[in-house]
Formats: sequence, C-alpha cells, structure tokens
Amino acid sequence: MSENPSSNAFAQLVKLPDPAIPLAHAALLLASDEYPGLDVDAYLRRLEALAAHAPDDVHDSDPEKSLLALGQYLFVRSKFAGNTDNYYDPRNSYLNDVLDRRLGIPITLSVIMIDVAARLNIPVRGVGLPGHFVVRHTVADPPLFADPFHHGHLLSALDCHEFAAEIFNDQVRMSPEVLEPVGNLHILQRMLVNLKVIYAQSSDHPRTARVITRIIQTQQHSPHPALFRERGISLMQMNQMRAALCDLTHYLELAPDATDSDVVQRQIELLLGQLQQLN
Repeated sequence: MSENPSSNAFAQLVKLPDPAIPLAHAALLLASDEYPGLDVDAYLRRLEALAAHAPDDVHDSDPEKSLLALGQYLFVRSKFAGNTDNYYDPRNSYLNDVLDRRLGIPITLSVIMIDVAARLNIPVRGVGLPGHFVVRHTVADPPLFADPFHHGHLLSALDCHEFAAEIFNDQVRMSPEVLEPVGNLHILQRMLVNLKVIYAQSSDHPRTARVITRIIQTQQHSPHPALFRERGISLMQMNQMRAALCDLTHYLELAPDATDSDVVQRQIELLLGQLQQLN
C-alpha cells in the first residue's frame, strides 16, 4: 500500500502524551488519507475562526450557562447538526467534511466542540457512552454534559444513564466510570473503528486496510492481534499476497492459540502456494 505523507505525521502525533495530542489536527490528518493534499492548516484556521466569533456568554463563570451558550453557538447559530438521514455516510467521520457540510455523528461533532472549547479555555472533554458520544464540563459539580448530536442539549449524569438504557432496552448497566472523560487517543481510535466497520461492511478492502493501519499506529505498544488478521484478509482481497502473508503470519505469532488458527494457517498455505507459482 502506498503511504500518504500524513501517515508519518499522524504516527508521530499519537506517540505524544495523551493530553498533548492535538485532537482536531490528528483527526484532520486521518481525513487526508481520504483526501490527499488536504490543507490541514486551512481547516485548523476555520476552527480558530469559530472560536474567535464565539459570543461572550460562553465565558460565563457558571458552567451550565457557559456550556449551554457554547452549544447554542455551535449547534443553533453555526448550524452544525447530527446527520440523522445518513448516519453511516463515511463523510460524517472526516473532520474536513463535517466542517464543510456542518453534518456529523456524535464523535466528530464532539471533536469540534472540544476543540473550540479548548481555544476558549472552557474545560470540556469527551465521554464515550455505550452507543453514543457526548462531552463533559470537567469543572461542573454535579457533573454536566452536552450532547452535540442533539443540538448541544445539556444532560445530567442521570440523563446519560437513561439515554443509554433507552438505546439498549435496559440491557446495559453503566458503571460510574463510563461517565469519566476519555483521552484523545481513545477518541481517535473510536473514530477509526467507526470507519473500519463502515468500510468492512461495504467490502471496501483498500479503505478497510488503510484504516486498520491507522488503528495499529494508535496501539503502538500492543496492537490487538485481530487487527493483523483483519488487515491480512483485506490485503488478500486486494491481491497483495506478500503483505497479506506477513500480516496473517504475524497474527499467529501474536495469538498462536486463537480459535481460528487452523483457518488462518490454511490461508497462509494458500498464499504460499500462490506466491510459489509466481516465482
């Protein structure tokens, strides 16, 4: 697979200590995989402009008033919105598209809110609920959340629990830790997993393999073995047999007792046979 120059830049960013990872910048580097030559700096300037034009009431000393004002500014006045008509459109996961179209999914709309809040010195971080993503004002007591996908509506901790219960028909029990803020690396990983699912379901093997490569970069110290199996299978579908062989072999090295080891071994033998015929 040919490497976009942004790949190395992204890999370097995710090596930083989590608080130092520039979330929006990293998300835009991911988007440049899909849009080679993307002017990342231009989109960062657009985020800066959003912050510069925010109304004064976002700086209210009352966290509830501040968070409400920020949500009103972004999701009413600036007209960012959740894409309820085509939720699984991959453009909802690319930050440049979200800024251009003003449409996104919970996590990308949250990234915009987190970035603008940081530029305004408002303490806001992401929270990964089961099946949803919101932001939390980290100073507010009691805890206070906003839902970017639903016009920035404010939520209490109880609201978050009830929302998750409604989505999963009371099949999910949330521990208090679920409402704690997650790190920037976690947010990037969740964005990438969303894209991986979309592309895998549509059998878009090149994009699936590309996204898995980015996920592996975010798990640099201990990548999940299954990622190499999944990428190897995508590479097989792309007739990139040597690369597929490397990934599937590495998968068995990392997970020799995997329940599908026999299946993967047969795939490796098939690849070896095909490569021998080429020699």
